[in-house]
Amino acid sequence: LRGINVGGNRLIPMKALTSIFESAGCKSVVTYIQSGNVVFAASAPLAKALSADLPKRIGKAFGFEPVVVIRSRAEFVKIKK
Repeated sequence: LRGINVGGNRLIPMKALTSIFESAGCKSVVTYIQSGNVVFAASAPLAKALSADLPKRIGKAFGFEPVVVIRSRAEFVKIKK
């Protein structure tokens, strides 16, 4: 998620973020500190839908819709190289 928990603005507790991902159907959800980085398991169709679905879910819960960038495991490995 882009632009959350920066300078005391657009705050989302990681426990709440984990719950939002789980309620969207994600499994094995793990967050990284307060960064908005989330690692999770999901089917390909679900992962594709999350970029549009998660901002709406977060908007309902917190009043703003952050940009959500989804990367597959293969894309992440490629970025790291």
